[in-house]
Amino acid sequence: MTELPTDLVHRLQHWTVRQPTISAFDLAEYMVAPEGQREAIVRRSRFPAAMRAPSPAEARFEICRHLTGELSAEHLARKAAAMRTRLVARETDYVRNRLNADGIDGFQSRIGDGALPACRRQMQIETHPVYLEGVKVTADIPLRLDKTTAAGRMRLGGLVLRFGRGIMAGPETAQWLSSFVHGYLRQTSTAGNADIGHNLCLVADIGAARLFKAPTDAISRYKAMQAACADIAGQWRMLAPPRPAARQLDDLVRLTSEQSTRLTPA
Repeated sequence: MTELPTDLVHRLQHWTVRQPTISAFDLAEYMVAPEGQREAIVRRSRFPAAMRAPSPAEARFEICRHLTGELSAEHLARKAAAMRTRLVARETDYVRNRLNADGIDGFQSRIGDGALPACRRQMQIETHPVYLEGVKVTADIPLRLDKTTAAGRMRLGGLVLRFGRGIMAGPETAQWLSSFVHGYLRQTSTAGNADIGHNLCLVADIGAARLFKAPTDAISRYKAMQAACADIAGQWRMLAPPRPAARQLDDLVRLTSEQSTRLTPA
């Protein structure tokens, strides 16, 4: 059997991210995970799979349109039904459509518009990353919230939609994620006279059917996340790439053998 070089196998299965980078979702899971699982979270950020899993991005977009009043609940339900009946050529497209439809149905049946506090809502097209102790932390806060208090002060917040269950699912992970939203807005907000409201920094966990707000100790939690990023930056380049699964390795060997046979002169 043809033997493939280890570095070639790795390059075909994973990307290599040279700058320390982690998503806010993974950072929240890192804060909850026991020591033995923290390395796995950092490794999947350092070496993300070349073939990405289907994303619920369309569901996130349509739910935010609904929450801003652009789509009615009935129209949103029809969007989900249309996703299920789309004609597709690839199985991955079918899986992605089903994932997005399930996300919309889950939001409407488990959380709904009424769970959010009364406030103004605005879609956020792009959320810029922040840099904590040399680590680039990417965030997806698609909906910005704000309200004016009785004293006339502006209070800001944001909503994160969490569809799946990661390594460390549960309320504590959502508490860390909502704390990140609070800290992110404190660090990046350009409205100098505005406050960041704990009850406006929200995580809608559709899998858990719960809406979480930032805890009262969100500021100290954000500082703890900064300290954790220093640890992540320190171990980043020392991590070895993940070992390929045996079946994937066999497929790569077979593919390489077939290509070598076609390219070898008779």
